[in-house]
Amino acid sequence: MRLFHLLLFVLTICPVIHATDYLFAEGQSAYSIVLGKEASQTEKTAAGELQTILRKISGATLPIVNHPVNKGIYIGWT
Repeated sequence: MRLFHLLLFVLTICPVIHATDYLFAEGQSAYSIVLGKEASQTEKTAAGELQTILRKISGATLPIVNHPVNKGIYIGWT
């Protein structure tokens, strides 16, 4: 069930990304997963699971960071 919700989330954000700016392509991504500096354990777990699922789907490993980035998937209060 968690995998379904995660996949639904990813499919929901993909249309928001401009057509020439892909979340990942050919095993690479310019995006990061962004957590707040005081992220809860639940948010950290969600970020890790998202990273794992996206790596399995695309071959790209998105880094998990705790600072604002231009291209990011933000989790929790950041």
